[in-house]
Amino acid sequence: MKKLLILISLFFSFSASSSSQTVTSVLLPGYIQGVNGTNANRIPFAYRLRFAGLLPNATYNFINQVVSSADVPTASGAGNCIFVQATGDFVRTTGPSLATAGNYGTFITDAAGVYEGWFVTEATGNARFVPGGYVFMRIILNDGAGGTTKATLLTTADSVRVVNFSTAADAASGTGLRCTSSWPAKNFVFIYNTIDGVGRPISGSFIESDGSAEVSNFAPFYGASVDGVSGAFGMILPNQLPNGVRRIEERSLLNASLVASASDSDGVWPSGANSVNPTGGTSEIVLSGTDIMTFTLSVSGQHGVVAKVPNLLGYQFGTNVHVTATPDSAYHFVVWSGDVPAGHEIDNPLSVLMDQNRIITASFALQTSAPVVTSPTHSDITATTAILGARIASNGNDPITERGVVWSISPNPTTGDHKASTSDTSSIFSVTINGLPSGNLIRFRGYAINSIGTAYSIEDTFYTFSPEPSGHVSSVSANAVSANQIHLSWSPAGGANGYIILYRVSSDPTGLPYDGVGYAPGDSIGDGRVASLLTSGSIDSANISGLHPSTDYHFSIISYAWDGSHRETYNFKTGGVVPTVRVNTP
Repeated sequence: MKKLLILISLFFSFSASSSSQTVTSVLLPGYIQGVNGTNANRIPFAYRLRFAGLLPNATYNFINQVVSSADVPTASGAGNCIFVQATGDFVRTTGPSLATAGNYGTFITDAAGVYEGWFVTEATGNARFVPGGYVFMRIILNDGAGGTTKATLLTTADSVRVVNFSTAADAASGTGLRCTSSWPAKNFVFIYNTIDGVGRPISGSFIESDGSAEVSNFAPFYGASVDGVSGAFGMILPNQLPNGVRRIEERSLLNASLVASASDSDGVWPSGANSVNPTGGTSEIVLSGTDIMTFTLSVSGQHGVVAKVPNLLGYQFGTNVHVTATPDSAYHFVVWSGDVPAGHEIDNPLSVLMDQNRIITASFALQTSAPVVTSPTHSDITATTAILGARIASNGNDPITERGVVWSISPNPTTGDHKASTSDTSSIFSVTINGLPSGNLIRFRGYAINSIGTAYSIEDTFYTFSPEPSGHVSSVSANAVSANQIHLSWSPAGGANGYIILYRVSSDPTGLPYDGVGYAPGDSIGDGRVASLLTSGSIDSANISGLHPSTDYHFSIISYAWDGSHRETYNFKTGGVVPTVRVNTP
């Protein structure tokens, strides 16, 4: 069949005028209703052509006719015309003629001599309309200057196959199709056997009511249910249509732009209308208005992305669309608003049944969480006090209502244990803690509270000092045992359970030890050195060895308290007058 089409197209590439004048098929359906004989089942056949090479800015009168391969290039052809008007009613004529006003159409070319527009033909019973045969669209023009005779004949290279209403399943037979839609009158409708509309349309017509009327020769279903019915359209389908009708397009009267479309994956539409290999003849297939009803779905949202699947400009009635809200970093989805199905305002993704035009908005909010608290710190430790703190790394995008420190002698303290809050709103804060138990391992954490919850830092620990001894040693004496050894003795201090002995040559040592620090013999403390560290408070004497002969040694004895196990609890008695003693080695 393709070879036959090519041969016929070559035959009709001639024109009665200059070959520089061309016609191009923009939208030319593949099938037209027709019969050789009495035609009482007529259907309007619509198509769109583009002319080039005409006179610039010229007004042309035309008639559109149908010819066959048997016609000579100058033959006028057959068929009634329905002239498309940009405004007002379309005009139908049964006597096309360039000589009689009302029996021809008019168009104006642009500055390049180009025109593109709509044409509609109504097949008569002329012998050219043989079911199963092929015809061509021929546009007959005057001279573009008011002439009343044909000056240019332009014929489509693409042929159109003639089919007539019949219940037979052959290539010459067709079946009616109609629909009453919500689409506006005088726009055009084209149907395809592909979902994406690739290839030529199967059939095409206009949406009623166009203002022109056929008294008695329309197909019964067209005359009764389409002609003059607002939003209705009708056409013929070939009975050999294995894919069925899979796409229906509405095209604009003004410029042929796509206004709306509807598609079906198998040619059996949601209403049950089956367009696959029809054999109904004049018992037409009836599409429901909801089959091709299309609606818009507008989605939006700030601080996030809103996506719809499928993502289309328009959706057929009954289409389910999945709408998903994806928040930006640090945000979370909250709720849908607008034309949202009741009870599904917080669904994400949201399933939307398209039965109306819808506008849906996603609301996003900052992602909130409990605060993040880090970096616990401790300083200025005494036997019962300390300065403790932490750092708030994040408020969780929610205002902090309370911050501070919790402590206990048990692991992982909470606000149910000892708690000290602060009014300091800085990210790094500290709190002075009083009433700590002396000589204990203190466990603490920073904490912060917002509306989401309470957060804690990791746990940190420190030892408080033991209670400082109540006094110094007394009755200190020193004797040289030998040239390199001294014997010291004293009366024990109250509350002490250890002593540190410092020495200095020629004068008293003035350095004092730091609480919570462990010392060893030989360590320097200020201008003195550690001679000995005694870890029991009941000791009342000590032998200091390794000294030099004939040397003037000065000793100080400092009492301290501790828990007996952890040097971090050392609390040295440094207040008052530290006892000293002087002795010379022989």
